[in-house]
Amino acid sequence: MEDLKDLLDTHDQLANWLTAKDRMMTVLGPISSDSRMVQSQVQQVQVLREEFRTQQPQLKHLTDLGESVLNRLDENSPDGQRVANKVNTILERWADLLGKLEDRANSLGAAANTSREFDAGLARLKEALQAISDELDDLPMDKDPEELLRKLENLERQLEGKRPLLADAESAGEQLCQVLGDAASRTEIQGKLAQVNRQYQGIQRKLDLKKAELEGSLRDGRQFGEDCAKTLGWLTEELGQLSEKLLVSADRQVLQQQLEQHEPVYRDVMAKEHEIIMLLNKGRDNLSKSPQQRSGSERNLQKDLEKIQQAWEKLRKDVVDRNTRLQTCMVKISFNNKIEAENLYLNFDVHLFTFNFNPII
Repeated sequence: MEDLKDLLDTHDQLANWLTAKDRMMTVLGPISSDSRMVQSQVQQVQVLREEFRTQQPQLKHLTDLGESVLNRLDENSPDGQRVANKVNTILERWADLLGKLEDRANSLGAAANTSREFDAGLARLKEALQAISDELDDLPMDKDPEELLRKLENLERQLEGKRPLLADAESAGEQLCQVLGDAASRTEIQGKLAQVNRQYQGIQRKLDLKKAELEGSLRDGRQFGEDCAKTLGWLTEELGQLSEKLLVSADRQVLQQQLEQHEPVYRDVMAKEHEIIMLLNKGRDNLSKSPQQRSGSERNLQKDLEKIQQAWEKLRKDVVDRNTRLQTCMVKISFNNKIEAENLYLNFDVHLFTFNFNPII
């Protein structure tokens, strides 16, 4: 009777203990995708394992008592079956709960390594991307466009070099999802990967935008340089045609020919005035936005603008002066010719009067 009472007490104690451990296993929740949380969950399993180890003598005591009691009872009797069922139930619950604990320990072991690799890779990638983003934000956009373009292309190569890290993070995340299995953990991992993907794509968009702006600026600069060279060539050619000194003729017909030859030149030059002023203003505006330490191309542009300004002022002055002289001379000749015609008419009238009123002797 003493062994039977001890057996029932031991059974009840172990049954209550197993029920408590079962509830504890239930509230442990799914394995985390965070490597730090996984370490905490590993420690929880180790604590539970230690508790099972401390209860092992009680389990052995129960089985020993069961054997002792059953030795004195008929196993097929109702009392014998009740004793055997109580012992077997505890043994089955023990084995089932311990098996779940071992499965969780194995899963945590796999998750610990995989999540550590995943978190470490993700951290390295985020840090590298943030460094590129910071360098991109710190680029002084008022520097030489060609130098800035080289720096942007270097950052572009750095970003492209991080693609393997992104692929590794995605691969580690996929492996971790397979280890963890539950939907919540998979969602968490996919969220982390989506976040770093957005970070990567955001930097790529900023790079593309700034590169497009710089390339557009360089294209405009090259086009402006070509326009300056073309304008300077035209000015030089026009000045070359006006290099000879203008000898204004006093002959009306010759002067008229000179006017007809000069008039198209005058109109063409004056028609160019607005275009040249706009070109000079645009060049000065571009130079005003450039840094104090100008590049070689900007210094050359400044020299070209000075040459265009000087050549234009000279050409405009020469053309206007020639046109003024020719027009003035034409007015004077026309006036003189009119005076001469009037004098001739008066002389003719006087002669006629003298002829008509000559007295007859």
